[in-house]
Amino acid sequence: MRTKDSSNKGLFFILFIVFVIVVFCFYNQGWFGFGKNNAEQPKTEEKKIETPEVKNYEVKMEKINEKASGASIDAEYPSFGNGVIDGNIKTVINAKIKDFKDSLSSSPDIDNTDQFLNISYVSSKHSREVFSIKFDVVYGGGIHPIEDVECRTYNLDNSKEIKLSDVFKENSSYLNKISELVYAELIKDKNVDPSWAKQGTSPKEENFKNFILEEKDMVFYFAPGIVASNSSGIREVRIPLSSLKMFLNSLFVN
Repeated sequence: MRTKDSSNKGLFFILFIVFVIVVFCFYNQGWFGFGKNNAEQPKTEEKKIETPEVKNYEVKMEKINEKASGASIDAEYPSFGNGVIDGNIKTVINAKIKDFKDSLSSSPDIDNTDQFLNISYVSSKHSREVFSIKFDVVYGGGIHPIEDVECRTYNLDNSKEIKLSDVFKENSSYLNKISELVYAELIKDKNVDPSWAKQGTSPKEENFKNFILEEKDMVFYFAPGIVASNSSGIREVRIPLSSLKMFLNSLFVN
């Protein structure tokens, strides 16, 4: 036979279990604002770290093949997928073609079938965004075709052409240094007249406008007759960028 005391203990135990269940529900479900309601907790937004896009550029070849007054025109030039730079390059090519056509129209009665204009190019890469192009231009016809060279360097990230002065620190004596180094390289060739080379490499911006930038070198080009005789053709002088380091702008220091 159960005693009154044992019955009270049983009842107390049941009430205790009910109390624990009610408190648990209140806390987890947030009833009447008590405890926490997981469904209503503010979500912590994940902070997104934006990484700037780094574009790698590809060089594609474009071509022009046409006839003009019986003469042939064949031109190859690069495109980079940058509208401003590609437009600048096309302007260079169109100017060469126009000059050639104008020369043909100046003598309309002459048979031009042996005349031609050929433009080819090589491109070089200094860094991810800095590219150079060297255009080789040949005006044909007769016994001795005429050779010419023209160079362009571009920063494709900001769509700007890079001039010689942009490569070097402002107010530095970079022209004197370039003049000294290029002249020294030219006269290593015994067929080069030192006085001719000296005149063509005097420290003037115009004398060194045709350059390209490679990863480690700066290469200068001179059309026939500038630093040596016409018969010697286009002259190339390669100068390590390390030799110009103290004059270079930071973008061009490797």
